[in-house]
Amino acid sequence: YARGRLPGAARLFRADLTDCAAAARRAGLAARPPRFAFNLVNTLRHLPSDAAVVAHLREMAAILAPGALYVVGLSLVDYGWLFPEEDVWTAARGRCRITQVVNYLPPEPGTPRARRETVVSHLTVARPRGEEHADDRYDLHCFDRDQWRRVLRQAGVAHVASCDGRGAELGGRLLPYQLEVLRIPGPE
Repeated sequence: YARGRLPGAARLFRADLTDCAAAARRAGLAARPPRFAFNLVNTLRHLPSDAAVVAHLREMAAILAPGALYVVGLSLVDYGWLFPEEDVWTAARGRCRITQVVNYLPPEPGTPRARRETVVSHLTVARPRGEEHADDRYDLHCFDRDQWRRVLRQAGVAHVASCDGRGAELGGRLLPYQLEVLRIPGPE
């Protein structure tokens, strides 16, 4: 799908988040390492632990050019403000209607789930021939600001800025979703 929509110079590859440098080399990125990369909405939070996130960041440092920017879309946790949340998404095309209800159950400090947010999703697809339902449930790894910065230090990646969705710096504020601008070690 993506290959059909990107210009000819674009290179795509598929890899595990914690073991992607070899796949990048096979895709030919070693000859001209990228100077910028963007990790989509909360993708890193699917990794199970700080150690796995450190491994991912080190893999990205091996792929990207020295001094490159890596922007990570991330929801950081405020452990003093933990409440269940719900998103409802709807879409329609012709006579097909889709509704997705997503519940976010916060981490539980002081328990084995202290760093896990549970996501429960219910998808309804309504068509003239009937209705289909699909359910999913998964956990996301949680970081507060200090935990996130500690992971960055362990990986040897520099924090440049925290920004909102339009790129404005947050100045210490914490948003439900923000962009973390990171710099890969090396000259700028």
